[in-house]
Amino acid sequence: MTAIFGKLRFHRLQMAVPSSSACCSPSHVLREQILRAETPIRVFNLLNQQERDANFAQKKAERATVRSHFRDKYRLPKNELDETQIQAAADDVELPTELAKMIAEDNQEEEQKQSVLGHLTNIQNVDMGHLKGKAQATLEDLKNSAEKCSVM
Repeated sequence: MTAIFGKLRFHRLQMAVPSSSACCSPSHVLREQILRAETPIRVFNLLNQQERDANFAQKKAERATVRSHFRDKYRLPKNELDETQIQAAADDVELPTELAKMIAEDNQEEEQKQSVLGHLTNIQNVDMGHLKGKAQATLEDLKNSAEKCSVM
């Protein structure tokens, strides 16, 4: 078995280093043509592979951005792999537009819920009109009492 591989290796060496008499042989010319034809194909394949790798890295970074956003939102521990993937994409990563819209809507809803009026609307049996009227009446009373005060 090793004798066969040894012969193949010797044959490859002969093909790789042509002698001066074999330079004009038909097999050498054919070999040169094949190498010339394969070179653009290899370059094309290499460029395609690089483009696919770049697209794949971009997608991985986008997914990592989404994961890190939700980790921040729900206060989960951060993942170093996600940070590395985002940095590998040269921080050129943005959230997908649909997700960005959803996040903006969620942020608006959370801001409304965190406001005082948002909390009051969540309480049942609260008449907002009555509360507003009472608040305005209180403000008017304060203004009137401030006008009557001689120190002010």
